[in-house]
Amino acid sequence: MLLIGVYFTFYLEIANFWNQLYASTLVPLNAGLAGHKEIGNENIFQYKTIFLIIYSMLFFSVLSQVNILKIKNNFLGLINLGLSTFTLGLFLTLGLFALGTLRDNYLSQLNSVYFYRGFLDIGIRYLSSAFVGLLLFIVKRQVKQEFLLTDLHKEFDYLLHISLLTLAGNELINLMDLFSQGQSYKLGLSILFGSYALLLIVLGIWKKKFHLRVGAIALFSATLVKLFFYDLTYLNTISKTIVFLVLGLLLLVISFLYNKYKKVIFDDGGQ
Repeated sequence: MLLIGVYFTFYLEIANFWNQLYASTLVPLNAGLAGHKEIGNENIFQYKTIFLIIYSMLFFSVLSQVNILKIKNNFLGLINLGLSTFTLGLFLTLGLFALGTLRDNYLSQLNSVYFYRGFLDIGIRYLSSAFVGLLLFIVKRQVKQEFLLTDLHKEFDYLLHISLLTLAGNELINLMDLFSQGQSYKLGLSILFGSYALLLIVLGIWKKKFHLRVGAIALFSATLVKLFFYDLTYLNTISKTIVFLVLGLLLLVISFLYNKYKKVIFDDGGQ
């Protein structure tokens, strides 16, 4: 009850701060007319979402660290891991959507006559990514603790790589939009996914982790499905050629690694 009370006390204060800030930005439109309206800085709501998630990530990071150093409680550790995972999921969905909205408003300078649109609308994504890194680091530390009676190393690997791949893909789209590359991010995403699949294969062989190799094959398969059913419809001939060549090369490298290190792979529990 104490932890719940502390968490929501600060949560509501942060939410109230952004609500009041939005109210202070309201300016009248069509003054003196029957259709009198007010307009506010809608970016405030995006910042509200992002900072509430950042606060949650910081809270659960601190709580995990306290549990590691002082409390050493299995139940608290499991609850905190679940809440940390849920918070990461919120950031990778709602948080990245809010960051994308800020970027779009910055590029279009939406209502810039009334409200400032500046570098902070882009830079906030890197601040929030730093807190994602902090939370993942703390979660990794907690998973390794002896007081945690459940082995969650495999689940952490999935969480880590899904988070990294999602952040990398989102950053690619962000950079493409900033440099006015239009729809070319479709090509970049396919190459990114294929490259990450290769990285997972290398890690799976090096660390002797069967689940990483399975995840890599699943990711590469999904990339091929995306290529044939999506990319081929929207990409021009040169882009199609590039993505086919790159993915074909990556597939050859993966095949080479499997053949070269097959003894290591099949000594890994026969998998």
